[in-house]
Amino acid sequence: MDRRLNRLHVWILTAAIALVGLSRQSLAQIVDIPDSIRQNTGSLSEQDKATVKAFVDANSKNLLEADPAKAEDLRRDRNQILSKLQGQNISVSFRLAYSAALQDVVGKMLASGNEKIVINGLVIAGELATDQSLLMVQGKLNDKAPAVRYEAACSLKRVFRAVQVNQPALNNLAQAVRLIEPQAAQEANPYVLQALLRAGIEAASIPAERPAAISAISKGLAAWARNNKNPLAGAELDACLVGAVGLRDVMTQAQQQGIAIPANAATDAAECSGVLLGAVANVVEKAEKPEAVADRPKLVQLASSAANTIDLTSQLMGSQPVVRMNPQETLGKATKAGDAEFVLNVKGVLGEKLARAPWNIDPARFNK
Repeated sequence: MDRRLNRLHVWILTAAIALVGLSRQSLAQIVDIPDSIRQNTGSLSEQDKATVKAFVDANSKNLLEADPAKAEDLRRDRNQILSKLQGQNISVSFRLAYSAALQDVVGKMLASGNEKIVINGLVIAGELATDQSLLMVQGKLNDKAPAVRYEAACSLKRVFRAVQVNQPALNNLAQAVRLIEPQAAQEANPYVLQALLRAGIEAASIPAERPAAISAISKGLAAWARNNKNPLAGAELDACLVGAVGLRDVMTQAQQQGIAIPANAATDAAECSGVLLGAVANVVEKAEKPEAVADRPKLVQLASSAANTIDLTSQLMGSQPVVRMNPQETLGKATKAGDAEFVLNVKGVLGEKLARAPWNIDPARFNK
């Protein structure tokens, strides 16, 4: 009897709106999705699905609104849609039903010629975190517009975060993590690269995906740095810092918590760190004088993070730290002698130490 009454309630609301012309805001205030549906771990009933559909219909009228004067209406609808994905214990069955109800409108948002509408659609798709929405996000990673690629990368991060908060409602998570590598390697915009690397770092917090995420970040960033003529200029340097600090933090957490990192993933992280150290050494070596080295504090932070990561990987693979570089004491001095010592240390690491166990990396890998 309760289900029939609830179904009748939804039908009456819809009919009333059609008959008396209730405003969209009035409908949004009446139709809601209770926690009993959002947290339902079983199969949703047809009545539940009708409630979900009614809520989506009531709060999606302006998601395709391109008129700047109605930007607040679009934002309000987006926030209403996102509100039902917030919090813990959001069930897989609800997420799938919600994604299905939103598929048509989100698909139209991503196909829009209006960049703002596309970006808002990506935000929703990322928070949905289903196979269906993930495909939508991935389809925009190669968009011509940097702002759209940036938001697509941010939405990948949203997917990885959602997996940690609630039960995953997707089967293609591993594929999405691996996608970080080729996307980062080919990305021309440093801000988009930063977003991709942050997505990878978020993925590294998912235990089952940690090794793949470490390798994806490391290989992607190393390939990008090798292919970039000036990888440490401005926003490019900031992107390298995001990757270097992120890898160091992931490795530090693994070492502190006794988390096992496969040798191939640890070696990938060490190689990427070596590539970044080499890039810093190139900048320093080419400078006519210490004062000509731009962004020195950031370079010191980058070199320190990379050196720490290399030592952490050796520990995680059962060896003692063998690099023991201290860029703060060499590069940080901003003197000719300090810079020369730093460059000599880097060359020793790349040419000798990383070629030995436990890494056994061919020194030629560090030559562009």
